[in-house]
Amino acid sequence: MLAGRFLGWAFGLSFALPLVAGLLATAALRRRENPYAVGAGLHAALVTFSLLTLLVTALRFGLHLGPVLVVMKLVSIGGLVWLVVRPAPAPAGLLVALNAYHVLMDLAALPGFVRATPQLVRTGAFDELVSFLVPFVLSVLAAVFLGRVLTSQVSQRSASAPAS
Repeated sequence: MLAGRFLGWAFGLSFALPLVAGLLATAALRRRENPYAVGAGLHAALVTFSLLTLLVTALRFGLHLGPVLVVMKLVSIGGLVWLVVRPAPAPAGLLVALNAYHVLMDLAALPGFVRATPQLVRTGAFDELVSFLVPFVLSVLAAVFLGRVLTSQVSQRSASAPAS
């Protein structure tokens, strides 16, 4: 039953739309020879998943957002647009920092979440566990892929800079 529930959720809009958004962003950026294509695609999937989660939450329970969440989402979207329009180390660094912050906040919330997991599974709220893991994994992957390209570009610039 648990596997069927997961598959039903996984192939719903919660996964399909972020997957499509990430793949489309990656393909479009690769055509433009953007070195950050994979990391930006992962971040586009994360942004899409986050916005869908906010939309579903708003429809079910009303939308009560804290100012930090609003600013973080706006900076995340702005950083992604900046990276797409002008691929450079600065927007990539911003997105690496945002994703690293997201990972740290998820890790800080993990102990309470782990304690609640048996109750969540028993009460049929398995979606909560998946809703926690998906953005966590996307954040880690986006930070790793963006960070790898960013590190290689910075090291290439330092190697090509004239020695004084």
